[in-house]
Amino acid sequence: MKRSLWLRIDAILWVGIVLGLVAILPYQLTLSGEIIQRAVVESGLSLPALLTVSVMGGAIQLGVVLALGLFIGERVGMGVPRLKRWLLKTAPLFDSTQEVLALVGGGIALGLVITFLDTFVFAPFTPELQEYVPPPLWQRALTPLYGGIVEEVMMRLFGVSLIAWILSWFWKHNGKVADGAVWVAIITMSVLFGVGHLPALTLLTDTLTPALITRTLILNGLGGVIFGYVYWKRGLVPAMLMHASTDIGLHIIGLTLLTVWGV
Repeated sequence: MKRSLWLRIDAILWVGIVLGLVAILPYQLTLSGEIIQRAVVESGLSLPALLTVSVMGGAIQLGVVLALGLFIGERVGMGVPRLKRWLLKTAPLFDSTQEVLALVGGGIALGLVITFLDTFVFAPFTPELQEYVPPPLWQRALTPLYGGIVEEVMMRLFGVSLIAWILSWFWKHNGKVADGAVWVAIITMSVLFGVGHLPALTLLTDTLTPALITRTLILNGLGGVIFGYVYWKRGLVPAMLMHASTDIGLHIIGLTLLTVWGV
């Protein structure tokens, strides 16, 4: 990839990362307000200053992750082919309107399935979450920016690409990383994606029970496998769109319906 093209792609995605980090702040303040206020007292900074430092620090760290992900993704045949062809004006971001509808519709449907499983399958075994009150709708409406951009850069562009690249050192087929190696990368990152949600869960419960851990790993892992497959076959941008649409189905449509129905 030419340096100028690489810099343009890196800049576009980095701006998206910053937007995602800012968008998730109201949601985080609602879920972990006490912890953040404690950090304000301990740091001696005002709340706006602390949040600014947090976003800047995250943006710098994720900027490194992004750069590495772009470098490694290119070497395993994944990465950002849609952004490249769009910036080079050789093809649009998406192959067709039908592809966009499939990604958006599939993502929303996945979000609703996760909502259904959480409410009607796992809820009887996780009473610790019954008192959970979701953040306001306007805060939940901002989560797709974080999930669709930040989490996909971390989990798929960097994580899946890195593991697939390492495995490709000794697991290849016809000179390319073997499909089995990619599947190992996708599943590994899906499990880690679920594990990454456990700390946030501890903010809502006093302890992590086996049922809570199982529920979190399955519900988040399900999305991780699907997003990973889309990333593998179509690249980062389609995976971002599907992940963001899943968050719409889960955080906006699903939780709103549950609130209306009083479930």
